[in-house]
Amino acid sequence: MHNKVIGYTEKVFMDLRQLSYFVAVAEELSFSRAAVRVHISQPPLSRQIARLEQELDAQLLVRSSHEVALTPAGQALLQEARRLLALSAGIPDVVGRASRGETGSLRIGFVGSTIYTSVPALLSQYRRLYPHVAVSLQQLTVARQTVMLKNSEIDVGIIRQSVTEPWLATRSLFKEGFMAALPTHHPLAGQDKVMLQSQ
Repeated sequence: MHNKVIGYTEKVFMDLRQLSYFVAVAEELSFSRAAVRVHISQPPLSRQIARLEQELDAQLLVRSSHEVALTPAGQALLQEARRLLALSAGIPDVVGRASRGETGSLRIGFVGSTIYTSVPALLSQYRRLYPHVAVSLQQLTVARQTVMLKNSEIDVGIIRQSVTEPWLATRSLFKEGFMAALPTHHPLAGQDKVMLQSQ
């Protein structure tokens, strides 16, 4: 029985640590100063930069006994490396907002009359609390909102009347008063309050 050996090559890609080392050297233009900045000794820093150049198959730095200079490839990488490091620094914040439901989108249906009263105030308050959520609005009848909620086509419906569906949860968002419009000479016109009575 013969053992068969299968050879393979493994591509090693740059990591954020290598990029941070490169940025330090590119900004300091000195391996010794960059080593102090990233808190490692100079030999391993030099090895990491050499490894990065090997992985990218490009010379990034021109080294001499007195100075370090960026090649055109190094200048291009510096710009991209800064951008990637800035993005990576923001990842914990992005993930935290997502886990708290503070990102994404919110689709709201509303009956037309609420756009002049309650919706602007509610929307303004929501955007202050959740500025990273994209909000879309659709003017819809109550019946249409009910159908779209059931089909998950909108996330929230704002209506003026109660809807009794076993699958639908409702919550009172605001209260509005009624105003009676009466002719000037109507017997009730001089009263501050008018009681509603069923006929």
